[in-house]
Amino acid sequence: MASPPNQSTVRPLRRRNAVYWRSSSSVAPLFAARLFLLFLAWCWGVISGASGINALVKSNRDKNAITKTIAGPGATVNINIRDVYIPGVFITVISFLIVFFTTIFIILTVLRPNSLRKTFSVQGAVLLICSVCLLVNVIVETVFVARRRAKVSATVGGVPVSQSVINSVQRLLGVTSVYRRIRYLRNAVIFAWITFLMTFLASMTLFAASSKVVERNHRDVEAQQPFNSTAQEKLEGDSARHDAAPASVPTNEIGSSPDPRVPQQSATSQPK
Repeated sequence: MASPPNQSTVRPLRRRNAVYWRSSSSVAPLFAARLFLLFLAWCWGVISGASGINALVKSNRDKNAITKTIAGPGATVNINIRDVYIPGVFITVISFLIVFFTTIFIILTVLRPNSLRKTFSVQGAVLLICSVCLLVNVIVETVFVARRRAKVSATVGGVPVSQSVINSVQRLLGVTSVYRRIRYLRNAVIFAWITFLMTFLASMTLFAASSKVVERNHRDVEAQQPFNSTAQEKLEGDSARHDAAPASVPTNEIGSSPDPRVPQQSATSQPK
């Protein structure tokens, strides 16, 4: 009797197919580009956050120094810089959030480069959200720094001081209320723009890596089909040969099939 089809004939093909899949997908896509742009986003995030803290500290220091210098008996001075202060706080916080997330992503990229390919889209989404939030605040800060000045008001004995007098006092003290003339505010805006650009590029690179992973998985699935079809055809061929094999003829024994070479007596004939 023919032996049944052996399933082991399929297994080597499947094993070779698995080896092919591992070899084609073992390297994470865009590794160098991802690591480089994440590092740039981290560096500029540190610079932008430090520049933001520097601007916040110096603006408060200058404000308090001018107030104490001008204020005297019966004179009060009020300096309002909230229009650039609040966006500056958000820029500083978002910059350090970018530093935090990029630090985690860099560590994961270096230590586990091939095991977190499914998280590329998540990493890209996180950095994209940070870059969009940073962009909104940077645009506001840029407009205010370019077009506005600090709102300075003073009173002497309850009488408001005119703006021309306030400007004359500022020139005598060597200070200015125009934001675009203050260097640390300009630097904070410039560094924030560069941080946004690096973070956005890093997020786009992560999305590109995620799409490459999806494309590679599709190619691997398509590459599996010839192996699977070959194994299936071989299995079906073994089954067909097994079904077409002739049955063995039993020996001529009592109760067995008659031998066609021996003439048989008719069942209706009577002995003479």
